[in-house]
Amino acid sequence: KGNPVEGARVEISFDEEMGLEYVIPRNDVLTDSEGFFLFEAIKPGEYKVEVKLSGFQGKRLSDLVVLPGRKLFEEIVLDFGHVISGRLISMQGDPVQGKPVHVIPRGAEEVISDAQGFFLFNTLRQREYKVAVRGACTLHSSTLVQVDEPPIEIVVQPGASFSGRFVDSSGQPISGVRVQVVRKVTLGMNDLFSTETSDEAGLFSVCSEVESDSDQSLSLLVFPEKHEKEVFQLLEEGVELGDLVLTPATRIFGTTRAPDGTPLAGVAVEIYSPERLEGDPPGRSRQRTYSGVLGQYEIFLPASFRKWELKADHRDFNESEVIDILAGEPGRELAQDLTLTAGGELQVLVTAGGLPVEGAQVELGKWTFKLGMSDSQGEIVFSGLSQGFYKIKVTKREFGSQTVDVEITAGEILMQEVALDPSRSLSGFVICEGIPVPSAEIRVRDISNSYRESRSEEDGSFRVNQLADGALRVDVSAEGCISQRVNGVSLNEGPLTVALERSYVFEGLLYERNSREPVPRALIQFSQTERKSNRRIRSVRSDENGYFRQVNFRAGNYRVRITSNEYLPIDQMIELPIAQSLLEIPLDRGGEVYLQIMDQQGLPISGVRVFPQYREDRSRNLGRWVNQSTSERMYSNDSGELRIGGLEAGSIRFRTTHKDYVSKYPVLELAQGSITETLEVTLTSGAEITGIVYLPNGEGIRGKTLICEGISGAAIGKRTEQTSGRLGKFRFGQLVGGEYVLRLESGGTPVTVLLQAGQSIQIDLESGP
Repeated sequence: KGNPVEGARVEISFDEEMGLEYVIPRNDVLTDSEGFFLFEAIKPGEYKVEVKLSGFQGKRLSDLVVLPGRKLFEEIVLDFGHVISGRLISMQGDPVQGKPVHVIPRGAEEVISDAQGFFLFNTLRQREYKVAVRGACTLHSSTLVQVDEPPIEIVVQPGASFSGRFVDSSGQPISGVRVQVVRKVTLGMNDLFSTETSDEAGLFSVCSEVESDSDQSLSLLVFPEKHEKEVFQLLEEGVELGDLVLTPATRIFGTTRAPDGTPLAGVAVEIYSPERLEGDPPGRSRQRTYSGVLGQYEIFLPASFRKWELKADHRDFNESEVIDILAGEPGRELAQDLTLTAGGELQVLVTAGGLPVEGAQVELGKWTFKLGMSDSQGEIVFSGLSQGFYKIKVTKREFGSQTVDVEITAGEILMQEVALDPSRSLSGFVICEGIPVPSAEIRVRDISNSYRESRSEEDGSFRVNQLADGALRVDVSAEGCISQRVNGVSLNEGPLTVALERSYVFEGLLYERNSREPVPRALIQFSQTERKSNRRIRSVRSDENGYFRQVNFRAGNYRVRITSNEYLPIDQMIELPIAQSLLEIPLDRGGEVYLQIMDQQGLPISGVRVFPQYREDRSRNLGRWVNQSTSERMYSNDSGELRIGGLEAGSIRFRTTHKDYVSKYPVLELAQGSITETLEVTLTSGAEITGIVYLPNGEGIRGKTLICEGISGAAIGKRTEQTSGRLGKFRFGQLVGGEYVLRLESGGTPVTVLLQAGQSIQIDLESGP
């Protein structure tokens, strides 16, 4: 309805390719009474924003690109949420309290039934949902419900219980064994189901949240500490299982040692099995323990019939050599000492005027981030560094910051002095068209990438303190003047005078040509034609009266583009300064198209992004298709509908994209005049290939280029590339059905896979070092 929404929580996240070390200064805020929110001092890159508020549908925006030194303004329209409510009751009709309830697909946070068994979701989209009930010792269930219907009642049924005792081959009880009942055997415990642990007598009792069916019986997953992991089939519901005999696990033990051979405590000892045997029940293929005060450790293999790799790691040293543990009989005793290798050591000495500086903050950056403070001797030591290049940044109040690059080689002890100079000051004046400017904002970056700020006095003078010696970057901004940046400023020169240019304002009214009714929410974009390089496009929206205003422009020629969802886009060339203070711009209504987007079953698809496109040469209907500018992002609603207006007559192509469906490009001939056309679009579920690119030691690796190429069926000729992300993860989505070859650009064995529409397959690829 256009009213500002107060108290909405806005969360921001960044693309993982921006680097693991990056932390957003503040990743969530609440909107104020005018609906505004602000994220400041964020790194340039691609971001996502999610908005949540009770009573409204959640909203996600992606592909938000923040450019260096630019501001990005997004207006987010929230739709009122639809409601599903109800009550949980037992088979006897009593209210059931404290059970988790959620909806599928996820349209709201999980809720807990209250003392009367009631639950409420009020942030949903208009569609059908499954209401799923979870909880310990309760059979998981789901009920199909349409939003905004009367409250429902869901009968909660208790799950079956299984009990027994764990013993070894001699009949002695085994305590501390974790158990869980599942229908599908997995490689680890499932957080959705109850987990119990056997007591000192080896006894356990665990309940089930699932039932067996005609195709699959229940299984008991068994995860002991010092015995091999097992899976027992449960042929009856809720029974006493009696004594369950466990097989002793192979024990690996020894001492972890520093490179000089002395025992070392607190070392991480890890076993890893790179094999992925189908139906193998040992749980996680990677386990870790830590050595004790004398360096002693022991670790047990979950399954002796698999091959394992053993290694040790410590923050002050490099990893030990990897030891192969071959498959063999269970219950073996294998002694194996693990010796760490000497990592590089960096000794940093912080000085000023030749004297040590205590309490300086020292940052060491590479793939990981280390931080510390210099001691009374001005020293700090970083140990266990792998070979490579590092950046040292040293800062201290009242001193300038300093940054130094160093290279560490294997086993090297490197001493590096970082000299801080006493902080220096920059002074100067700010003027605009020869007149001193008070309250101008001055922001200075020194050679250590530290920032200092100040404001000018009534006479335009300013002073910025605590700067490191070296070339400075000075940014100055003031109301009524164009902001200016001065690079390469030297502290050895006299006072700096910054002369600003006067700024001008664009303001005007938008109205419909025939009725002279105001045009609200139109998008007005400005770009200066003379500034070909690094051209900045600025934008503003018209208010409910069709009025718009944007400030801080230089004199010159500007291209003004206006787009609206009902009116034809226009481009005008306007020169600043202009004679009239208020521009009056008439708009003409364009054609509009109603899109109905559905899947192959005829069900509506929400969240489909649509781009209207025209031929580059419209007069002859030739050339490539280019996107038509729109006043906002175009997404289908919960009913799969979308209205796009302001369209010109001729051939229009609609590029439709959704992460779960194959993109489609229907073309429509729109006749001359302000008419309305209807277009139905049916999307096919997209297949996907996901997986991990991993090194021979089992660790995921980012930055590897993968190629997915279609070789048969509808996939022929389709080729996409992408790079593995954090932890080596990758995903090829929106694939049509057909046969594909997946391979690493760097080499290795390609994998051929046949995909059906909507199918998801996981494939892991091993990469060389």
